[in-house]
Amino acid sequence: MPDFRSFQLKLVVLEQLVDDELTARLRALAGDAYSYGHYEPVPESERLLRGLDLPDERLAGVTSLVFDGGLAIYDLLTPGWDGESDELDTTDLTDLGLLRNLEEFVVVSMIPDEVDVTPLLARPNLRRVHWRRIARDEAVATQLRARGVEVGPG
Repeated sequence: MPDFRSFQLKLVVLEQLVDDELTARLRALAGDAYSYGHYEPVPESERLLRGLDLPDERLAGVTSLVFDGGLAIYDLLTPGWDGESDELDTTDLTDLGLLRNLEEFVVVSMIPDEVDVTPLLARPNLRRVHWRRIARDEAVATQLRARGVEVGPG
């Protein structure tokens, strides 16, 4: 069973995999979300999501990732979160190695500019990267383009 080093990246992956049953469980756990504070994750929800096993077969179905502060998974974890603070930012992309069929990587927000982008190079099925920051790492952008990956701003 693959293990994620980055809980924040796992959340973005879960955005692609969440189903009605998990959504209902998380909403039930949240109860009165504001009793936890506007920006604090619901502790039971965080434990559930951190401990959720994602077998290779499920991860193989993830072909697209979109990083954006408005993802539904963030609201399920932290119902009062406004998307403006950085505690849910993804700061490590190493776990992209768990996503063998990743084709599209789109960043609107939620990844700081200083994050190492080289894990993108190890994704053989990658076809599209849209992220304004990618232009700052011309070596990575050039290698991706040489493989036929569409690279551009988000």
